[in-house]
Amino acid sequence: MLRWLNKNNSSKAKATEIYGAVVAQARQPAFFGSGGVPDTMVGRYESIVLHMFLVMERLRGQIPVPDDVLRLLVEGFVTDIDDCMREIGVGDLKVGGHVRRAAAGLYERIAVYRAALETNTDVPVGALEDSFAAHGLIPDVGANEARAAMADYVSATQTALVRQNDDEVLQGAINFPAAPALSA
Repeated sequence: MLRWLNKNNSSKAKATEIYGAVVAQARQPAFFGSGGVPDTMVGRYESIVLHMFLVMERLRGQIPVPDDVLRLLVEGFVTDIDDCMREIGVGDLKVGGHVRRAAAGLYERIAVYRAALETNTDVPVGALEDSFAAHGLIPDVGANEARAAMADYVSATQTALVRQNDDEVLQGAINFPAAPALSA
């Protein structure tokens, strides 16, 4: 029984560290404002979801991950959304619905981003950029430069994550590339 508890605590610690790294990167100021991501709740949510997707794909595809780390990572995301909803004053009766929509949105974006990247095998453009606009990551009409920069960032992040040591990724010591910088 103690082995099971220790394994569960180890997996939870890993998921917590990974989620912390995801949120820290997703909230980099360079993404917002001139980076094209609106500095709103929706923009921040979409930025976290994009980074969750990138890290989950790395974990899913190449690292022998303990079974529960991915589940605990998603649970950390859901708990964070729940806490944020309560913090901004959403009533208890409505929090569950918001959290369910946020979790469903995560899985929807994962499917959309995965399909977009499979469509664009060389440089992620086109379908990926369209998904940024459709989901509110970079919604402004005429923000094509920002969408292209974000698509380049996604490609650079995938490359950086693949090159990074498996143990570092599992410990949450993730070295993301710099956020795309655009002139204001």
